[in-house]
Amino acid sequence: MFFQFQKLIKIKNVKKLLFIIFMFPTIFFAQEILWDNAIDLSVSGSDATNVHIVTSSSGQYVHTVWERSNIIQSRSSSDSGQTYGVVKDVSPGGKFTTEPQITTDSSGQHVYIIWRNLSDNTIQVASSSDFGATFPIASIKTLESGIFINPLIVTDSTGQFVHTTWQDLSGNVSSISSSDFGKTFSFAQNVSFTGGDSIEEVKIDTNSTGQYVYIGWSNVSLNKMQINVSSDFGVTWSAPTVRTIPGSLKSSAGFDLRIDNTGQHGYIVWDDSGLNINISRSSDFGNSWTTTKIISVLSVTRPSLDISADGKYVHVVWVNSGTTEIYVRSSLDFGANFSSIKTLSIILPVNDQPRIAVNDIGNIVQILWYGSSGGIGFIFSRTSFDFGNTFSPAQTITSISGGFSEIATNRSGSLSFSIWPTDQGIAQTSAGTLIPDNNIKEIIRP
Repeated sequence: MFFQFQKLIKIKNVKKLLFIIFMFPTIFFAQEILWDNAIDLSVSGSDATNVHIVTSSSGQYVHTVWERSNIIQSRSSSDSGQTYGVVKDVSPGGKFTTEPQITTDSSGQHVYIIWRNLSDNTIQVASSSDFGATFPIASIKTLESGIFINPLIVTDSTGQFVHTTWQDLSGNVSSISSSDFGKTFSFAQNVSFTGGDSIEEVKIDTNSTGQYVYIGWSNVSLNKMQINVSSDFGVTWSAPTVRTIPGSLKSSAGFDLRIDNTGQHGYIVWDDSGLNINISRSSDFGNSWTTTKIISVLSVTRPSLDISADGKYVHVVWVNSGTTEIYVRSSLDFGANFSSIKTLSIILPVNDQPRIAVNDIGNIVQILWYGSSGGIGFIFSRTSFDFGNTFSPAQTITSISGGFSEIATNRSGSLSFSIWPTDQGIAQTSAGTLIPDNNIKEIIRP
């Protein structure tokens, strides 16, 4: 039985509360989210792009990364996003670096940042073992040399196992892993076995122990979505394990991939040339995948996916490229069935690039998206506290956004963190705290 109390609540009718608790297996109190004023992360004077944000399980530690003037920079917070340390130049000086990505372990102690070094044509990784306070030059590891794009990085709950992936211009998807907290990395392995094929976009995820690693990609040449899975901490990948999603057509404008804490349940969602939003799932550690299931049709794009820790609750958000409305659907049974489509966006000329974050239980679903009107850019937020059944009214986090946002949440969903570039080229962030509703509302966990 799970009881979630985010704040101290005064209860006048204790007998009624006890009745509620013993009547239902799990009780949640509906809440509201309160976003703080924005904090400038980067200095003004040059555009900050490719912004990303991650947090520890508790939400105490928050780590950010962005690209500015061809340098990869980072700032970290140790007080749940209320204040941030100094700006750190993570990539080597005098090098043209781009496309940063960031990941952290459950404690927030181990932080890893990956990027492309265009000056040397390499993929590089920097590590921090002091909660993002420093990224020593000695920690920078060059993973591979060549012309690569879309580097990605994930880690397990302890930070011991670090997994990376990227794609080259010859149609290969590669991966390198570390089993010693990023001190050393293995040799690059071709996980797609698609030399000569045209590959668009790559995604990676790992389970809480780092044992299972899923890497997915869109194979343009075959017009299919494909996945490979390693079950031994990224040590081996073999051609027979490449899975082509049954009934799939290639993604044209983005897809997403998630696996649960055990690695047993995997999900991939994509659009097929802007026609449909599709999903496929695996319940046997990625060995087999269900036939493509269409969850939305006509002029749809940019899907984003997140799941509960056990993989039971699945939430998908996307945008209609024709009307620019933001839609969401949820599944309460491991992706077998989905709720009706819900419209989240408000009426604006542009709504785009939705992002989603779900807490471990799966009941708190937080969605951000970018909107613009009359040359003014906004970041909007809506939250569900009942497994995606209903959503709070839209909130405006900022009205000076110059681009798309990202969101991260702690395991309970009590703390959320967003990041975006402003229209002045400054990377900004805001912290959101869940505040209890004045009226107690009991919600049964489906």
